[in-house]
Amino acid sequence: MGDILDVIVIGAGSAGLGVSYFLSRQGLRHRVLDGGRIAETWRTQRWDSFLLNSPTIRSLLPGDTYEGTDPWGAMTCQDFVSYLENYAERHHLPVSIRTRVTELAADQGMFRVTTSDGVLLARNVVIATGDQNRPVRPPMSADLPDAIAQVDCPAYRSADALAPGAVLVVGSGQSGAQITEDLVLAGRKVFLATSRTGRWVRTYRGSVLLHC
Repeated sequence: MGDILDVIVIGAGSAGLGVSYFLSRQGLRHRVLDGGRIAETWRTQRWDSFLLNSPTIRSLLPGDTYEGTDPWGAMTCQDFVSYLENYAERHHLPVSIRTRVTELAADQGMFRVTTSDGVLLARNVVIATGDQNRPVRPPMSADLPDAIAQVDCPAYRSADALAPGAVLVVGSGQSGAQITEDLVLAGRKVFLATSRTGRWVRTYRGSVLLHC
């Protein structure tokens, strides 16, 4: 199992990399583990026209400053993935990709982390896998006819990938709004089911906070 690490971070997305940056600054021995690649869910669970909701200057990770020409623009998914990869490389973060965690257990006052690449021991564990990686459908969806294709948000890519006909988008949060716009711009007939969705203010003191 080797030496005991100070910290193991599970998840190499923006949160995990940001934590790793501060751990590195404190000189703590740690590793960042991800079952896929850096920013895996950004690569595999976003649609083709996806844009970050926050402006670029507010999407930077700790220790970075913006040096481009469009600070209040919105990054594409591909741009953000490239940024996260570059961030990990520039800051020399100890990321182990394609290292899937299969078990996390207490072990004599420490944590034993079993992975696809072996077993690690650490004094602390940070779980930075996010909480929205698995779609949750309302129970009534099981009662819909098989002829109605149901696509969860992470599986949507573009209007062209859907069968012909009208589309009902259920949910008017950031994802639902972007997907609806994507479908409308593609010429599809769209129905948007809304509810009391909380909203952030789009601008504050002259600065852009959100794009949609």
